[in-house]
Amino acid sequence: MSHEADKGTLSVQLSDGLLPVCAVLLERIKRLFDLHADPAAIDAVLGELAAARPGLRVPGSFDGFEMSVRAILGQQISVAGASTLAGRLALRLARRLKRHCLH
Repeated sequence: MSHEADKGTLSVQLSDGLLPVCAVLLERIKRLFDLHADPAAIDAVLGELAAARPGLRVPGSFDGFEMSVRAILGQQISVAGASTLAGRLALRLARRLKRHCLH
């Protein structure tokens, strides 16, 4: 994945093995980078608040459950502590996923 700021694009390159889940991956990437947002509509509502950073988007996540867990962890402890705890949870609870197992 690469960001081409001068073109206003995000380029994604997938391996051939991911072709069966290509649509799911692309939709998750769009959600991650908030690509469904309409910057003109946002600017119209926010007016001067958006003037300094036109087109700024809200960061998303690749997985909704992950985002929920991170939000809960972040409310309880510092960001650094939440990141550490999230990493520990992932290592402890991780299981080997079957190939192409995106839903």
